[in-house]
Amino acid sequence: DGSYVDCGVPNTLVQIDRVLSPGLRCTVQLDPKSYATSKKGSMKGVVVSPTTPRDQDGIYWGYTTRMASSIKAIFDECPYEGGYDMKVGTSERGDVSIDNPKFRLAKKESLKKSDGDEERFNHLIIVFGGVAGIEESVDADETMPLSGE
Repeated sequence: DGSYVDCGVPNTLVQIDRVLSPGLRCTVQLDPKSYATSKKGSMKGVVVSPTTPRDQDGIYWGYTTRMASSIKAIFDECPYEGGYDMKVGTSERGDVSIDNPKFRLAKKESLKKSDGDEERFNHLIIVFGGVAGIEESVDADETMPLSGE
């Protein structure tokens, strides 16, 4: 017997194949037969790797987070071969917003290849600064060759 988890199916708990601590997040592959016959308010499923939906079906399945010791380490310790091919930094001091038409124009131009096809990215990173912003983190990182200004 395993734990019962809430997988977002209304009024139905899913019994999984292992016992987990309360509050732990997991990815569950539902048993299709159980889904079709869930009249008792309970279904069955198995815990799988969080990357299974992407690896097996090629679908987006959330995001992952990680801590880095410095701004430079964010990029130097990238877990993907070739690094991140799309980078976004957030700052309240930024001068271009995603709501600004200039941002959208720049985005459209930067994603177009010379042959007119759209360029796609494989690995996106979004960097959130602390209370003082990314700028202070850049200034504090002595290995960074640029200023946070």
